[in-house]
Amino acid sequence: MICLQMYEDSLNNLYLCSNKCDVMLMKRHFGLLVFLLLLTCSVTASVVSYQKQLHYIRQDVDHALSIALQRQLTDHVDADTIQCYRSHIITKEIRDTAYIAVRTIHIEEGERTILEANAGCSFATVFALSNQRTSGLMAMLTLLWSLAMLFRRKSPAAPIKVECILGSLAYSTEEQCFCTAEGTRLRLTPLQEQLMELFFRAPTHYLTKQDICQALWPGKPDGSETLYTLVRRLKPTLESHNLTLLSERGRGYRLKPL
Repeated sequence: MICLQMYEDSLNNLYLCSNKCDVMLMKRHFGLLVFLLLLTCSVTASVVSYQKQLHYIRQDVDHALSIALQRQLTDHVDADTIQCYRSHIITKEIRDTAYIAVRTIHIEEGERTILEANAGCSFATVFALSNQRTSGLMAMLTLLWSLAMLFRRKSPAAPIKVECILGSLAYSTEEQCFCTAEGTRLRLTPLQEQLMELFFRAPTHYLTKQDICQALWPGKPDGSETLYTLVRRLKPTLESHNLTLLSERGRGYRLKPL
């Protein structure tokens, strides 16, 4: 019987503890998720802007080459053709590096020589010409968020704000935990915390056994023995903080200072 009660208590503690762990993990990983989201948006905006600028440069040099070929008087590419080609390039930053490449391709009829316009610019040049305002803003937000996370991690934990004090124990509704009057968190099992919360919320700090069992084990027909075991294990912790649980006429318990 005792082993069965201990097994049921372990299952209840495991269930409540898992719920609290899920909440804590969500809080811890929220900052990391926001950081990754901002970083992804920054990189994506930068790549999109770079690709747009690269496409514009290719269109620019292709258009300049078509004009130069229309205006040349011979079938050969000479210095005048290159000069005309560069003069019609709108992007002035690539006029000095742009060139015309001669490439031979194989077709069914044989070989064919084609002319290709090439900007001859580096990655840095295209990146500098691209509009990186959006990505820069996102990068700045990413940096600020990471600094905020680092500062929050290194800053000392603020004392827990308490609302209800009994004996030398206090309960914080904001943090949903028990602590000493100085704000140091008290370590309790999930079931013990839930039972203590019921007593602290009760107007006279008195609860009947039926009310406790219905709140902690709603699907259990009779939880009196399990409640007795829970109270017996909780008493030493309470007594070390000037509190105790008194049984009144076997019908309920009252939380009182020593």
